[in-house]
Amino acid sequence: MFAPPIALDIDAARLHVETLFGTPDAIVNIRTTPESEACVARVFGGSKSQANKQRHRFEFKGRLDDLSSVLQARNSNGWAIFITPNDTDGRGVKKENITRVRNVVLDLDGAPLPPRGFRIQPHIIVETSRGKYQCTWCVEPTTDIAAAEDISRRLALRYNGDPKVCDASHVFRLAGFVHQKPGRKPFVSRILHVGFEPPVKSSRFDFLPLCPEQPHRPSDGGLGIIDAKSAALLFKHFPVEGLNSNDAWLTFAMALHAACNGDGEVARLFFDFCLSDPTYCNDYDDALNQSRWDSFDPDRERGLTAGTLRKLCRDNRVPGDVIFRIFNDAAKDFENV
Repeated sequence: MFAPPIALDIDAARLHVETLFGTPDAIVNIRTTPESEACVARVFGGSKSQANKQRHRFEFKGRLDDLSSVLQARNSNGWAIFITPNDTDGRGVKKENITRVRNVVLDLDGAPLPPRGFRIQPHIIVETSRGKYQCTWCVEPTTDIAAAEDISRRLALRYNGDPKVCDASHVFRLAGFVHQKPGRKPFVSRILHVGFEPPVKSSRFDFLPLCPEQPHRPSDGGLGIIDAKSAALLFKHFPVEGLNSNDAWLTFAMALHAACNGDGEVARLFFDFCLSDPTYCNDYDDALNQSRWDSFDPDRERGLTAGTLRKLCRDNRVPGDVIFRIFNDAAKDFENV
């Protein structure tokens, strides 16, 4: 039986889309995931084995007006509604599908709005739940994805936001729909401010502090030697069922974290890889694991390094030539495994 309709604000959603893309009729990418306690129970039935990627994430593409009925129905039945704020190639919403950045977003992650305001006023501020804010600046469209992501990180550094929510492919809550995480009173995400100033030139963000460089030490056991390309090759050949137990997942995750120095793109690829296993977990366990990843400290990884990761590859029958291609820069660490 369907739950009774929730009072949503489609006009707010339309205004949000118009601010991000210049028109309310833009073709947008929307993601929905189970969120309310009742919805999670209904979708997963209390069994983690049902929590496969196809079942707990649905992607929609089209004009908001054409999608509004299905999105309202899902949100009324406990699903969260998110939007991709940048242009894609139409074949997906992963990092490799982003073709152009239109917006940079600051997730304040519980931090207050700055009492003296922003040096550059955001084009839109959305209160996603009580006291939690997402601030978006429309920028001159650019294909320099890395530069745009750097601006997002520097905004987070300047205004005490979440530095991990800076990927150009990250999705954000769409205004006008209900935020209904368990333990919280349902809250219709609302627009607090909207402006229609021209997009901001990237040079105007030069006042922001520079992000500190990630340390790279020659004696750190291979810290930082795995990049996104190597990680993609690793996940293509490593059997995902090899991470089925908590201990196996934790050992692999900590070794990978040390080997990539906590790289955000490697993390995104890793969690997409985890979700390809139908026995992995539901969205809430996935969020917990992502929090565990963020808490890892390369200086305290219990001796888990790139060498540990290579040994796990051998133990799980990853082809030798693939192992060499992934780890050929970490030979100094292999003699200790």
